[in-house]
Amino acid sequence: MFVLCQQVYILCLVTIFVWFREAGATQSSRSAIKEIRQIESTARVSQHVFYLKDEIFAQFNTSHVLHRTRDAIGHSLAHNFSLPIVSRVSTFPVNSVACSTQDDLEQVVSERDNDGRMHLQRIPDVTDKQSVLSFARMATNAYKEDELSDTWLEIGESWNRSLGIGWDSDGVRGHVFAEVSGSIVVIALKGTTTILSTDGDDSYRNDKINDNLLFSCCCGKVSLSWNAVCDCHAEESYTCSQTCLERELMSRDNYYKASLRVFQDVIELYPNSSIWLTGHSLAGSLCSLIAQTYGVPAVVFGSPGEKLAASRLHLPSWSHPHSEEYIWHFGNTADPLFMGTCNGPLSVCAMAGYAMESQCHSGLECIYDTVADRDYEMSLIYHKIVKMIEIIEDYDEPAACSKPMSCQDCYLWNFVRD
Repeated sequence: MFVLCQQVYILCLVTIFVWFREAGATQSSRSAIKEIRQIESTARVSQHVFYLKDEIFAQFNTSHVLHRTRDAIGHSLAHNFSLPIVSRVSTFPVNSVACSTQDDLEQVVSERDNDGRMHLQRIPDVTDKQSVLSFARMATNAYKEDELSDTWLEIGESWNRSLGIGWDSDGVRGHVFAEVSGSIVVIALKGTTTILSTDGDDSYRNDKINDNLLFSCCCGKVSLSWNAVCDCHAEESYTCSQTCLERELMSRDNYYKASLRVFQDVIELYPNSSIWLTGHSLAGSLCSLIAQTYGVPAVVFGSPGEKLAASRLHLPSWSHPHSEEYIWHFGNTADPLFMGTCNGPLSVCAMAGYAMESQCHSGLECIYDTVADRDYEMSLIYHKIVKMIEIIEDYDEPAACSKPMSCQDCYLWNFVRD
């Protein structure tokens, strides 16, 4: 009963905040919001600027160069952590071999695939605490426009923030971090921003659309009072067009396709580098989908179940029996989004208009049992990336990673093909 009252209280606060925020908008702002909603309903496909190479040429009009982050000395949030490399067996195709000397080869492993080709691949060391923290800090910085932000976290002297992604649009955003030698590049994407955000981020509308598209059973329409993000419902109850869902996920205007274009642009910029991925929440799931598409490592945090979306996208699209072993989902048992319990009509997610109905993860799960170990009560507070960093720092070792238990999403639904 106490939990129910707490949820109703939070809903009232959210409603009051949204009302004041909308009431304080100027007439021009209201017109702009109305126009955006009209555009969303007509599936705009050409206005978002997602291409990383386009942003480089537009902003610098020159070839790509690394830009150092500000000096970490004297900064209250400075951390001097490197990102260790570990050797693991890797037989999947990689974009390029980033090693040429014997010293480099000591950091990678090689094995012949079924076609007799030799492949080398660096992968992250997720058994090292500082390595995991470095990824988490990159995922945190993906929410910030640049390192001038007061809450920007220093990654370490061995890393540069190479370039921002998509900050001149309201779609996919984040940063590219390059190791100083150029051998490793990490793409960090931004997760969901809500209307309650105070950092001036205006991507929350498109973030919400993609949340409801990726993590709901059918277009985010859980009841008659909800506005669907796509038109895939059939006339029968609990029936949805699988063909329509697959088409919507691959739409150019949605985040999965946009994220693929970002990844392709980074490959063009760093043809001889190992590309890794990281992100939090929505971005974590997107990174997992990209990792399955291209066969690259991803270390993600607090990501909702993305296996449903992966099955609709028919991933992995490249053939390798151990493809999901290079995707690590870090989370904690007090995070309802990561655990897949933030659903149902009385959940905070549903009250805010998010249909978070999926639970199943691809890859490996690395779960901190904060409910049992630290007596945490399940709350969206523990979904925040800053809380995730606190949890990682609190434990002596990173959470052990293992394959998820058997799981099935949307078992009440019937998905048909047109």
